[in-house]
Amino acid sequence: MQDINFKITEQDIVDYLIRHKNDCVIKNKEAMFVKYMKESNITTQESLEILMKKYNLDERIIHGTYSYDNFKILKRESLSSFHDYLVDINNLDISGICHIMIPILSYYNGREWYQNFRYHQVLSSICKQLNITASIEIRDDAITDMKENYLLGFGDAYVYREEQDTYFKFSKDKSSKMIQEYARIYGEEPVKQIRKIIRERM
Repeated sequence: MQDINFKITEQDIVDYLIRHKNDCVIKNKEAMFVKYMKESNITTQESLEILMKKYNLDERIIHGTYSYDNFKILKRESLSSFHDYLVDINNLDISGICHIMIPILSYYNGREWYQNFRYHQVLSSICKQLNITASIEIRDDAITDMKENYLLGFGDAYVYREEQDTYFKFSKDKSSKMIQEYARIYGEEPVKQIRKIIRERM
């Protein structure tokens, strides 16, 4: 008998974001949600909901699983969620900086679209001033991943890709809301520092 392979695709994540576009846990953090889904290697509330909807298993949202322990007592084990993931973030890494850069660059840019040719320069400057060490390869990977996360998280309305170039277009209001969310995730001070570094470069 052949095993059934339940798989979540990028399109499944996009569809989930569309269905949950007004969810306050996700709103203005869509790129972070994509990052979370890509990194999760366990069953989460969101991945279970996606699979159940995709394979027409049930319409209920399940927050946990049940099993009997060694004493035949039924125990409930909660599934982790995007909210748990955000709460557990306790340090600013290269990936976090890359995700924070986009709304800040959009906020201060003043032009309609922001092109990617300066991302490496801006990231290098931020790392230097915050005393964060990372190889060029790690920074390249973080920028590539960030672009994919924003593209999946926000779609063509805000992100435009042409060959090797990626362009972002967020209004000041949208950028400001995203910056506020990143400050809640990573802390006011690191985001303020990144904002200051980028503002001085623009």
